[in-house]
Amino acid sequence: MTQPPAPAHLLRRTAGLVAAVAAAGLVVTATTAAPPAEASSSTAAGSKPTPAPTSTSKPKTTAKPAPTSKPKTTAKPKTTAKPKSTAKPTSTPKQTAKPRPTSTPKPTVTPSPAVISAPAAGTTNRRPALGVQYHGMWSDQTPAVRAKVLDQLVANGSEWVRIDVSWAMIEPRHQQYDMKWGVPFVDTVLKEVEDRGLKAMVTFWLTPDWASYGKGERYAPRYPTAYGRAAGWAAKRWGHTVDAWEMWNEQNHADFFTTTDPVAYTKMLCSAYTEVKKADTSPVVYGGLQYNDAAFVKKTYTAGAKGCFDILATHPYSAPSDFSPSRDGGAPWGVTRVRDVRAVMVAQGDAAKPIWFTELGWSTGQIPDPQPWQRAVSEATQADFLEETVALTRSSYPYVKGIIWFRERDRTGGNPYEDGYGLMRADLTPKPALARLKAVASS
Repeated sequence: MTQPPAPAHLLRRTAGLVAAVAAAGLVVTATTAAPPAEASSSTAAGSKPTPAPTSTSKPKTTAKPAPTSKPKTTAKPKTTAKPKSTAKPTSTPKQTAKPRPTSTPKPTVTPSPAVISAPAAGTTNRRPALGVQYHGMWSDQTPAVRAKVLDQLVANGSEWVRIDVSWAMIEPRHQQYDMKWGVPFVDTVLKEVEDRGLKAMVTFWLTPDWASYGKGERYAPRYPTAYGRAAGWAAKRWGHTVDAWEMWNEQNHADFFTTTDPVAYTKMLCSAYTEVKKADTSPVVYGGLQYNDAAFVKKTYTAGAKGCFDILATHPYSAPSDFSPSRDGGAPWGVTRVRDVRAVMVAQGDAAKPIWFTELGWSTGQIPDPQPWQRAVSEATQADFLEETVALTRSSYPYVKGIIWFRERDRTGGNPYEDGYGLMRADLTPKPALARLKAVASS
């Protein structure tokens, strides 16, 4: 059995906070025969459709028919014709030693005075939707483990799960979907989620070799329409089960989108929006940004992103990493700096669109002599910060309509800090934060 992947999350624990202090790069080389060119490969980002009615934070609530074949009901086959890049990204960047925070200046963003502030006295805002990052697609998640994790999440108030689905896994060859393992695996995992009444947000990312021309899974496809077509295929197959489609993960950081190119990302986003909406009315989510990168958002608007998403997502982790959610660490780090992204959206005429935090959390994994980006908190403080985040968002940032906690359980990857973000310990015993999620959800 292969080891679990380190997609939108584990790598970012180190590389993410280090983004505050040093730029991380990823170079992947490979050779692959060039596939046939995608039809309409020259489609520009600006040629986007008229947006469908925004579902914002409340995706479909109608009863959904059960899919015909569901993912991962049985243990993953040893390997029949398993695609090279299953759920696990093969181009995982190394986590090298990181420079000190003073080596790289932080980007500055001037907040807009027009940003929504705390509600007027007597106003009661609805709390944001609550969810948890769920690594059900990872190869170390047996059916029994998945069942226990999902049952715990449901029992403790989670309404959503965020699941990363690899494009490289389901379409390992050009327009040839893996119906023997990859696609049925997704079927099973999504069916398990649906059967428990949870809503699913799918993060659709990782480029097949044939689409990146051998440059790696985290590289933009040569033809953005190839990504859009695959997203549309996924929406047609799983739209009755999936409640929101997130397009890529942390595309503003080289560990997850090698070129960090806002124009390339915008073309992919707009192509995916067009194709997904042909099959599914669920909201399309602008992929979760590493921190509140208002400058990147502005560049994508310039490239034509307006009208190509229904929800915009950020990952507002604190820096230093033990700061509370209400403590402002300076742009772009932390919950309070979501106002900078909001200012860009307001200036672009998108004030009506919501923001979601599709990753957020604090690690309880202590390490000796931590750097500022490696500071863990106690389990009690982790629970307090979860509650504080929801209260702060509800009172001061009512345009944030959803929060996805990172993540469901601790890992055993060898780095206590990076492994320690879970609401449960690695043995699936609950931390105090899991019970606090239940208390907050019932508020």
